[in-house]
Amino acid sequence: MAVWSKEKLEEVGVQSSSVEVLLFDTKDRLLPDAPAKVSEKLINQLNKHGVTVKHKTRVSYWKDGQLFTSDGQKYAVETCIFNPGVEANPVIQKLDLPLTEQHKIIVNHSYQVKNEPHIYSIGDCALIVDHKNNQPDGMTCKEAIPQATRLSKILKAAINGVPLVILHESYPVKFFCISLGPNSGFMWTQKWGIDFTVTGKLGARIRNYTWDLASLHK
Repeated sequence: MAVWSKEKLEEVGVQSSSVEVLLFDTKDRLLPDAPAKVSEKLINQLNKHGVTVKHKTRVSYWKDGQLFTSDGQKYAVETCIFNPGVEANPVIQKLDLPLTEQHKIIVNHSYQVKNEPHIYSIGDCALIVDHKNNQPDGMTCKEAIPQATRLSKILKAAINGVPLVILHESYPVKFFCISLGPNSGFMWTQKWGIDFTVTGKLGARIRNYTWDLASLHK
């Protein structure tokens, strides 16, 4: 939004500095799964693109061009985009399957639904836990792709009547790749306890590559 709006204003001869993009976040910092220094680098990149981040601020409501926040402040905002995060598709609540309190399907280590050995579930709608650290998988493509690979092996073995146990392990690499417009991106990964960050045009190339990879498009 920041990049597009500034480009459009410049096309009609209006100063791009007249546009301000505000990003409200309820947490202490962006990318809480990454070290604080990585979050600071992301903030710096966002600032360069004209995005101002408001931490520990919850939006209460938006009405008639006014946005009201939980700290009692209000902002004149012409366009408001609400991003509530990721949750399991509510349609699964109608399937009469065992669910967690967060409305995610309960499965075992072979992705079989509890008490339903012929029904399997992976992805956002399932609670899939790493058997080593007892941590649940995230709800992004980088977790879903390995899940799909394991499930294909499990289903093939089940069809052929061959016993097969594949213990689920979480995605082994910490990795986030974020688009910051058509020609810029932000990539962070952690390997061997070392943080690697890439920004700018190379970050955008990595972002596009991972997007194509995640789509499984051949």
